[in-house]
Amino acid sequence: ANYPQVMDILLKMKPQEGSKNLGWVTLKKDNGIYLGEADYNIPQGRGFFFFKKEQQTFIGYFDKGKKGNYGKLFDKNKKLVYEGEYENEVRNGKGVYYYPEGQRYEGDFVNGLREGNGTFYWEDGTYWEGPFQKNEMNGEGTYCDGIDKWPVTYKEGELIE
Repeated sequence: ANYPQVMDILLKMKPQEGSKNLGWVTLKKDNGIYLGEADYNIPQGRGFFFFKKEQQTFIGYFDKGKKGNYGKLFDKNKKLVYEGEYENEVRNGKGVYYYPEGQRYEGDFVNGLREGNGTFYWEDGTYWEGPFQKNEMNGEGTYCDGIDKWPVTYKEGELIE
């Protein structure tokens, strides 16, 4: 990691409430390296974590040593994989997930799965907007080809009409 560049990103992030007295540390952990704010050497507040095994990088907020309420996850090629809300270290809330093939999903997540309302964009710019359940398009939604929109229904990820 480029230390000055990482610090520049972290310092541009809005500090969390109550973090004004936290120190900045670099910690070597079994599963990677942490750079950021800490409370007695426990990641807390703004931080950067490189996961050794997964070769992934997380830049965001930490809470008691774990991924906090918001962050960005990058793959080993520094390509953005996910940006959004977290709870219990899992995608929960609003977020955007980027697929390696060029598609993306913007919407609600529950326990890491696409769940609730969202929009799935294909690499050609077309999209479907509607309800998701258990990671699949599921229900009545709207398909857009870039010009026209019309109702389209999916059931458990399969196109019905």
